[in-house]
Amino acid sequence: MLFFAKTPAPVVHPARGDLLDLILVVVALLYAVRGYRRGVILGILSFGGWLAGAGVGALLAPRIARVFFHTNLNATHSLGQRVLGLAVVIVFSIIGEYFGVLIGLRFRRAAFATPLRIFDSIGGAALSVAGLLVVAWLVATPLSAAPFPKIARQIKHSAILAAVDRVMPSVISTAFSDLARLFQQHGFPRVFNPFSGNPLPALVVPAPNAGVVPPTIRKAGPEVVKITGLAESCSLEVEGSGFVYAPQHVMTNAHVVAGVRSPRVTLPAPGAATLAARVVLYDPDRDIAILYVPALRRPPLRFDGTMKTRADGVVAGYPENGPLKAVPARVAGEQEVTGPNIYGNKEVTRDVYTLRADVRHGNSGGPLLTTSGEVGGVIFAANAEVPNVGYALTHREVSSDARAGAHRTSAVSTQGCD
Repeated sequence: MLFFAKTPAPVVHPARGDLLDLILVVVALLYAVRGYRRGVILGILSFGGWLAGAGVGALLAPRIARVFFHTNLNATHSLGQRVLGLAVVIVFSIIGEYFGVLIGLRFRRAAFATPLRIFDSIGGAALSVAGLLVVAWLVATPLSAAPFPKIARQIKHSAILAAVDRVMPSVISTAFSDLARLFQQHGFPRVFNPFSGNPLPALVVPAPNAGVVPPTIRKAGPEVVKITGLAESCSLEVEGSGFVYAPQHVMTNAHVVAGVRSPRVTLPAPGAATLAARVVLYDPDRDIAILYVPALRRPPLRFDGTMKTRADGVVAGYPENGPLKAVPARVAGEQEVTGPNIYGNKEVTRDVYTLRADVRHGNSGGPLLTTSGEVGGVIFAANAEVPNVGYALTHREVSSDARAGAHRTSAVSTQGCD
């Protein structure tokens, strides 16, 4: 179930989605006139060509961008990558529409001389409006992940785009999911559906207590590890965080090791070392992976499922591929959240903590620690619009994967990185 924002009428709130909806209505009227003149036959073939070209471009854009801009998989995508990716989609869509128009003109001339002309024109108007809404939805999908908070808010709160999203086949959104990830401003997966107005718990909780960090990290820091590797399917280096949760077993996010065959686990001092590992459980829906590390001898951290709203905590990990860093956190709320899995091809519901904390890429897979040094949750995302808001999978959410992977030693597939 998706949660879409309800737009109060008739008041216009530009900070929500009303301004975007107003623009869509005006442009739709103009497209209706254009479509009436062109007719349904030409409209179908030209739009079909555009859609086919855009689909091909969306599939190729991330791959082409990676050829010219080699980058860390979990790092911020550069402006050059985004511009090149968008340009690829535009070029392919124009080529597709061009060939669609060439074919459509031949059929249009035949229909123009028959009594069916009026039906062709009316159908053309309807098709043009429908096509506009589909195009707007397709364009909004990657833009909702781009680092433009005002645009993202308009998209998330648009009643029109939400309605289109409800009737759009999942196969189309899947085809554009790679392009959407190219526009993300960090290496985290999406928490919410891009057209969802999911209300976040109001961040009325006090600021995190920095005083809890030193004693907490002294207790749990040695068991928080860095995870690196090569995603061979797209030739990209990956990095993230994890923690020892069972003897010789480390928990992290699935998106940290997606496409990685031979991850490496780096232990912090004292006794710093880099150890070979293999993924023995891979859950892209929940975004959890379990690594078996044969040479690992550090004691496991314990889970604590008692964290409540307003509880103090610590986010520990390796942000920006740097050294171990711990920052204070405050639990702002717990909720069941529906959104895409890490590949964007399936809707899943997860139990999530919303945190008031500075969560950065590289923190993915690290623990949300309680003040007693136990694991209250697993960091997996940050808010793209609101600073210092992060998300952690709760103990209840990850417990089944934790039990399933604690004794496994055989490698499993990590699918692809995209």
